[in-house]
Amino acid sequence: MAIFILAVGLTVLIGAFLIPEGGGYQAVGPRSFPMLVGASGTLIGAIGVVQTFLGPRRPAAQAKSAQPEDPAAAGETELDAPAPARWRPTVMLLAALIAYALLMPPVGYWQTTTVFYAGVARIQGSRKPLRDVLIGLVMGLVTYFVFDRLFGIDLPPGYLRLAI
Repeated sequence: MAIFILAVGLTVLIGAFLIPEGGGYQAVGPRSFPMLVGASGTLIGAIGVVQTFLGPRRPAAQAKSAQPEDPAAAGETELDAPAPARWRPTVMLLAALIAYALLMPPVGYWQTTTVFYAGVARIQGSRKPLRDVLIGLVMGLVTYFVFDRLFGIDLPPGYLRLAI
């Protein structure tokens, strides 16, 4: 995953350098934000790659207190077993993200965001669907109004257009 983040960060960073600089006296041009995102993604991905190759680290005090005096007597080995990979939630989250991207234009931003938030919360283990739907609805509507109505950035209204 860290290599994927690094690759995406580098791709965005390279794409940002291909954006032509705007003329005039503006301090922040059209490539500033993509460069910031690309540099951040590249840095986070690089840190993740390094941490993956170095392995898990824990402080010396915690390592000493976690090991019993006689490992054989306690029935433990000296090396901690790694946690098994949880592929099912990862694949489900990826499928939910793809469905979100495909359904947003025809269905609408705030409607799709509501369902997406509730679905992701359920995948992550939430057992309160009404609360999740309400939080997703509030987040979707607030984001929709801020971007669509205040900033003038058109978001897909979908089938249920808001009267406001």
